[in-house]
Amino acid sequence: MTSPAARFEPDVGRQSGILRVRATRVAVVLPVGITYQGGRFQGTTLDLGVGGAFIETSLEPDFEARVDITLQLPAVVGEVRLPAVVRWRKPGGIGVHFLELGAVDTYAVTSLVEAILKAPDDLPPESGGGGWKAPE
Repeated sequence: MTSPAARFEPDVGRQSGILRVRATRVAVVLPVGITYQGGRFQGTTLDLGVGGAFIETSLEPDFEARVDITLQLPAVVGEVRLPAVVRWRKPGGIGVHFLELGAVDTYAVTSLVEAILKAPDDLPPESGGGGWKAPE
């Protein structure tokens, strides 16, 4: 059986003959580093899934720009680096699509998403019920 976090569902909208798929995302607040054009910037996830994330940041990279997202996930020791491409941006944030995730990175993201989906009532109080927030 496929886990809810790893289940991909075709998007009903097709553009230019490209089938779009969407992975489950959950509301989660995590500090992240963003590497773009040799510089390192800060941001905060507002949602996360194995397919990508929305990151609150003042950085305004170009559409289709390659970025590396680094963050700490509970399932692994140390930071994980997730290569990504910017799919959209708006003032105050960017939407990224993850590229080429390895087995450990996929496991780390999927484990967090599944934990949030299975036990939303067990979220830390600081999450405010709107998703999981990393302890400070």
